[in-house]
Amino acid sequence: MADTECMAEFDLTTGHAHTFTSCDLSDEELERFLMGCVMDKAELSRMEEHLAHCPAWTKRAEWLADNICTMKEAQRLLAVGQVKSLN
Repeated sequence: MADTECMAEFDLTTGHAHTFTSCDLSDEELERFLMGCVMDKAELSRMEEHLAHCPAWTKRAEWLADNICTMKEAQRLLAVGQVKSLN
């Protein structure tokens, strides 16, 4: 459940203020976004807009992106037999 407070941003290039009162996007949505699994253009646009103006979501994205890379590397090592499964 996403309950992180977001902050307002003022876009100096357009002069528009973008205000997000809370992160209305979940970690699951963020993970799908980072893995390139969002196919709906409207949903993708909404996520890109939120990520561009939400420091809290940006921090979560950086943390999740690191975790995704770690998981992919672990899968690669398992596939080539360099590490053993915990099962």
